[in-house]
Amino acid sequence: RDRYVAVQRKFAAHILAGETALRVPACPEWTVRHLLAHQVHQLQGFAAGDFPVEAAIAAIHGRTRAERAAARARQDSWIDAGVSSLLRLDVDELVHEWSSRIRTTDDGVLEVLLPDVTVHLLDLCGALGCLDHRQMSAVEDALAYWSEQAAARLQASGGGSFGTAPSTADVVLEGSPYEVLRALTGR
Repeated sequence: RDRYVAVQRKFAAHILAGETALRVPACPEWTVRHLLAHQVHQLQGFAAGDFPVEAAIAAIHGRTRAERAAARARQDSWIDAGVSSLLRLDVDELVHEWSSRIRTTDDGVLEVLLPDVTVHLLDLCGALGCLDHRQMSAVEDALAYWSEQAAARLQASGGGSFGTAPSTADVVLEGSPYEVLRALTGR
């Protein structure tokens, strides 16, 4: 809980101080405000029981490219509908809703969402031109999660093993935790 809340506070501070209509280069269809609505929507989805967990898993671990693409399309449809529904709220209302939802969300859910909120905080910083938060501990937490996902997918596809430097794996990414995280998440 504490790690998620720390990232959320940084995210909210940037949102409240920045230009919310800016496009986010890492998510080109979205503005800064869309990023915020996405965070609120994820917590709403878990609370309502309609978060597409199976699609999220299949989008990463589907056995075929077609299965992963279909799962990603289901997940994207859910995300787009939820984000669109929240854009009617102003930024202050969205931040308030996010903070309120965090207080009632199970710690385990916040832990599961930590890699996503961390990546999107870095997306936000990219849009705003700030270099903040590249060294925060949540970056290493998110990197551990996404490295594990990359290793499992590479192994399942017969592509060998994956690791971050220093490693003796077949595929090794080297760089700062921030750089490797951004590479693994397509940023």
